[in-house]
This record gives sequence, C-alpha cells and structure tokens, in this order.
Amino acid sequence: FAASMWFFVTPQPPKPSMLQVLDGSWVPNRQDSISKIKPGFGATTMIINGGLECGRNSQQAQNRANYYKDFAKIMGVDINGEKLLCNDMQQFSQKGSAGKLDLYWAPERNCQLVNWQTAFNALVEGDYNKCKGLPSTCSSTPSPSPKPSPAPTPSPSPLPRPSPTPAPFPECRSGNNPDGFFPLRLTMKNSKFIQLPQVSSIFPHPTNCSKFYLCAFGTLYSFNCPATTLWNHAIQACDWSANVECYSQKKTSIP
Repeated sequence: FAASMWFFVTPQPPKPSMLQVLDGSWVPNRQDSISKIKPGFGATTMIINGGLECGRNSQQAQNRANYYKDFAKIMGVDINGEKLLCNDMQQFSQKGSAGKLDLYWAPERNCQLVNWQTAFNALVEGDYNKCKGLPSTCSSTPSPSPKPSPAPTPSPSPLPRPSPTPAPFPECRSGNNPDGFFPLRLTMKNSKFIQLPQVSSIFPHPTNCSKFYLCAFGTLYSFNCPATTLWNHAIQACDWSANVECYSQKKTSIP
C-alpha cells in the first residue's frame, strides 16, 4: 500500500503524478496536446504502464477502462466526455508541462533545485543535508540493545497515572489555502489519535462523514465520497452508509 501511494503522489519527469492528473494541478501544454495527452483516466494509464499499453490498441488498457466505467456507474460518478483510453497517445516528452520539474538538489549550484537528475532528490528526506554536507536530521542507526538486568524485587502496584497528552501533529498545508497551515488532531470513537506520516496519509474529515482528506508531501487535499456513501476509515475507502458508524457524532477536536 505504501509503495502504491508513493507512486500515486510522486511525479517522475517527464511524467506528472497520477494525483496531479486527478486534482487538475497538471495542465497539458502545446507539446502534450500534440502528443494527444489530456487529463482523464487514459493519462493515468500512460503514467502507470504507457510503454506497453499506450500508443496502440491494448486489451489490458481496455480492461482498465472497463473496470473504471463499472466502478463509476456503481458509485454514481459522471465520467461523460472523459478520455478513458490512451491508444492514440504518444509518450510524455521533456517538452511537456511536466518535463522540467525542479526535483533535484545540485551541489554545483550551491544545492539549488534543478530539473536535471543529480544524486540528491528533493523528495527524499535528508538529501538536502547530504548535498550541503550537513549532518542528517534523522538517524537510521539502530539503538544498541540494552544489557540484561537482574529481575527487580516485586513492589506494591503503583497508583494509576493519567494518560500523557499526545504530541503535536505534523502540519499539512491546505491545498485550498496555500498561505495558511491546517494543523489536525482527530479523535476517533476508540479515543485513539490518527498519526500523520511525513510523506502522505489518508484520514477522515473531522465533521463530515461524506468527506476525507489526503495529506501528500505537506499539502492537504479534500475529497467527497459519491452520493449515498460515507468514508469508512477501517477499509480506507468510501462505503455504503449502512456499513459506517459516523464518527462525527463522536468527540472530535481541531486545535
């Protein structure tokens, strides 16, 4: 699941990410139009496996489109006019709108971002410090195993202590409000807090069960479930409302 989410949100020039195609942040330029690449399900097939399935008639690409249409019909999503196939598309080009993304730190330019490949990727935590020759801010060295100690003498049971206050959550910049941060702290019905990974996370809307959020590389994206469905955090997907106990009726808090 983690690998699929990384592939979903990470651009790989000259290809944009699938998320950029879906949320509209990828806008085709003249070269993309010449290559007949336009936003839609067909463009995501080109990103996933365009070298084998696109630019020609492919049963595998047709199968993907058929499944997409079936699920769209079940979930009540209107896909009329969307380009579902990639049989007439050419490959993404360096001259396309995603071909010149600045994704690498260049040591020969004082570690500024550039659009050619170097050994230091802006999407990899710690690579900027490596480029600058600075100590890493995170360590992958395992802690030494503690030495065994003799069994302690039994003592009276301690009095119960109150649970510690959860640590502050990472901040996710709102896609709808790029100048403001959206710090989140959500409480589910089991009173456990949802931790947000550093790269990406899907998590429920704090007050509306028909919505959910995707936090991707510090940017917050909001999505709506199709009609008659609600977000089911247990299965990480929109589900029939009969299968979901709406957590917004429970205690939630946003600091």
